[in-house]
Amino acid sequence: MHNPKRCEGFVGCSLFANVFRFYKKSPSDEKFTVEKVIDVPSKKVEGWILDEMNGLMTDILLSLDDKFLYFSDWFHGDV
Repeated sequence: MHNPKRCEGFVGCSLFANVFRFYKKSPSDEKFTVEKVIDVPSKKVEGWILDEMNGLMTDILLSLDDKFLYFSDWFHGDV
């Protein structure tokens, strides 16, 4: 997050196109809690190594007002 006082953020897992949110339930907590917030399903394809193609996340961007999260899924051609 862009606000340094917020104890939360996002991380992208590139090989399966997942985004996880990590946060503290209260500022006094020592441990972070993690939840999956985006899970891009694989697509059925032809002419690929496998019958299904997982996503491949290459970029993740959080808007400056912390309201919107964008990511690119290179294998699927999505933003």
